[in-house]
Amino acid sequence: MTLEESLKWLQERYPDATLDTWHQHANGGGWVQNNCTVDATSKIGAKAIVSNGSRVDGSSVLNGSRVDGSSVLNGSRVDGSRVDGSSVLNGSSVLNGSSVDGSSVLNGSSVDGSSVLNGSRVDGSSWIKSPLRIYGTRHIVGHYSIGHLAIGCVIHTFSEWESDYEQIGRENGYTDLEISEYALHIQYAVKMARRFEELGYVTEVKK
Repeated sequence: MTLEESLKWLQERYPDATLDTWHQHANGGGWVQNNCTVDATSKIGAKAIVSNGSRVDGSSVLNGSRVDGSSVLNGSRVDGSRVDGSSVLNGSSVLNGSSVDGSSVLNGSSVDGSSVLNGSRVDGSSWIKSPLRIYGTRHIVGHYSIGHLAIGCVIHTFSEWESDYEQIGRENGYTDLEISEYALHIQYAVKMARRFEELGYVTEVKK
């Protein structure tokens, strides 16, 4: 594909794109908007796009993938997928049509053909189905990693949530009504998360 043909392809997706505002990355030839930062060791493959203030460091963006919306990649791989909405990947992989969006954070995790959305946080896990999320009146309850739930930024094991939810709630300023509400969320989340682990929807990342 010539430069002219490649630019036309980009403009079909970003109509305002010009050679003054975009450039092709030296390693791979993919398109990078000039307001983004991509280090020389990263590979941006042909027909991959990094845009809108995103940062890519020591990572690969391949096979038509897009990294958009001020997202950050550190030592990660995005292959045939999309990362958007100020999401952060640290040592993680997003593969095969997956989507990570909404300020989600992946640490040492893999997402394969599924989605991690709306502020989800996952750690040290490989997901073939989207992580369980429950929207309560205060914070989101999420399946964080094998044997762990996160409620907002607070992470504990299943058993710790089951036994200590009231104390944890009070330490974090929850009202009696909210503690009662989240007791039900925790009960359901633990039950379903354990079942999803049994089914192999999430496994530990192999070191």
